[in-house]
Amino acid sequence: MEQPRLRQDGLVLYKGKLARVLRLAKKIEIELEGGETLSVRPKDVTPLHPGPVESLQDVQPQAGEVETAWELLAGRTTTLAELAELAYGDYTPATAWAACQSSAWSSMRSRPSSARMASGVSQRMRRPWYMRPTREQRSASSM
Repeated sequence: MEQPRLRQDGLVLYKGKLARVLRLAKKIEIELEGGETLSVRPKDVTPLHPGPVESLQDVQPQAGEVETAWELLAGRTTTLAELAELAYGDYTPATAWAACQSSAWSSMRSRPSSARMASGVSQRMRRPWYMRPTREQRSASSM
């Protein structure tokens, strides 16, 4: 599967936060959680799911088998869509966001390189920058 393209009512990441595309033009108008709207450059957002997402409140937390999915994918590169399908059974806006936030991403990053290699996780499996936890998420998980 390839990465989703930007579409109106699609789900994107903007500076590590969830956002919904309101309008596509030279700049992209997005809605952040809380209702704030911004006009940003296309290169400043990362598509998560093509949508449609009518409201960010529709993107609810999900329960799934992320660790099992990572074990199945060990040694391979993957997409967020493939991880969401394996871990949650479907690729929806909610599961894309859940996969992006999953603790498996954090645990893979927190292990020393030799431990990652010994556990069968290759360097290619490391998260892209836009899927890494924000400072707030890191500080909350260390408490």
